[in-house]
Amino acid sequence: MIIRKAEAEDAPELSVMNTEFNGCGGPDPEMIRESLCSNAQEIVFVSEKDGKLTGFLCMQLKRSFCYTDLTAEITEMYVRPEYRRNGTASEIMLYAERFCREEYQVRKFELLTGDDNQPARSLYESRGYECDGEIHMSKRSVQ
Repeated sequence: MIIRKAEAEDAPELSVMNTEFNGCGGPDPEMIRESLCSNAQEIVFVSEKDGKLTGFLCMQLKRSFCYTDLTAEITEMYVRPEYRRNGTASEIMLYAERFCREEYQVRKFELLTGDDNQPARSLYESRGYECDGEIHMSKRSVQ
């Protein structure tokens, strides 16, 4: 298995995987290609086996004047079902974390996941993530 940063040529397969993960209505391959080329605050990592993408992880880089350190947040992670339970997700996370530490001197990683997503929580806890007592809140923009 190969873990690497996503490239513009990965956009069509990333689009398919995003639909598998998030359902229909997501960005088309051209929008994904544009984001991969121009979105400096997001880094997308992929796993590949035998020339086929098997998973992806999206990492957002966050900086605030209130803090001295850059933070990285895992915002999306998906591994195709046939490649689960063999270390793929852990390997993508390890690669992404190492990359962000080395390239951006990131010292803190964050992520959000559902209370009821026990498989994901088990994975994250095995990688050293822990609940920090923060409460995640959101609001949709109303026109």
